[in-house]
Amino acid sequence: MKKICLFFVIVGGLFLLQPAESEAKLLGVHLDATLGGSHTFRVGSPSDEPALGSNIEILPSLQFLMFSADMGIHYNFAANALTLRPGARLHLGWLYLRAAIPMAFGLEQTSEPFDLGILVGVGARVHLGQFALVAEANVSPFFLHVNEKGLSMPAEIRLGLAYRF
Repeated sequence: MKKICLFFVIVGGLFLLQPAESEAKLLGVHLDATLGGSHTFRVGSPSDEPALGSNIEILPSLQFLMFSADMGIHYNFAANALTLRPGARLHLGWLYLRAAIPMAFGLEQTSEPFDLGILVGVGARVHLGQFALVAEANVSPFFLHVNEKGLSMPAEIRLGLAYRF
């Protein structure tokens, strides 16, 4: 067990010791466009909402040094729901940690009109000039309608491209 912990400490240290990008690259506006697949885990009463789904997210962000402020615009095709996900990311080399507050708006009359949750995730961004490849994994439990339909917690994997202005 100690060897496994030591391995993760060394790998984490390597991420933090990467050569820093120039200051001009650390200040800027980014635009990510990612496609994702999700599975919704449910606790409590079942729902008619599909458990598997595909989605797209457009994520404009303003980065300053290691931090970025984000405004994710997420559309779930299976649930026909639009979610705004304002949040922040902490960049550690090419690895980043993400936190956001998803606000879901159901677009069909049979869906919930509004729900609120919290999103936490981890991602990687590999820069290729002005572009970057992005991979991310998130979980986001929703809270407002827990008593009526049980706890709904989507987990998603995202892949896509980012552009740095």
